[in-house]
Amino acid sequence: MFAHKRELEEAIAKMKEISKAQMMITLSGHIDFVTWIVEPAAQITEQQAFQQSFTKTCQQVFKLKPDVIEIVPKGTLPEDYEIFVDKRW
Repeated sequence: MFAHKRELEEAIAKMKEISKAQMMITLSGHIDFVTWIVEPAAQITEQQAFQQSFTKTCQQVFKLKPDVIEIVPKGTLPEDYEIFVDKRW
C-alpha cells in the first residue's frame, strides 16, 4: 500500500484531537511496519477509543492500518517535522 502526503494530511485534519502527527515506515524482516507518532491537541482521556478512531480514519482515507500509534506530549515533534518518514533503507 502507498499513501500520499495529502491523504495523510486529510486523515489528520479529520481528527480535531490531533495537533501534529507523523507516519513512520520501518522494515520488520521483509514487512513494512507503520508507526504513527501523534501529539494530541488536548489530553486524551480514553486512549483506546482514540486509537480505534484514529485507525478507522486512516483506513477510510488511505486504506492503511497503523501497526502502532504512539501518543507523545505536545512539543515532541519539532515545528519543521515531516509528516512522512521512511526508515526502511
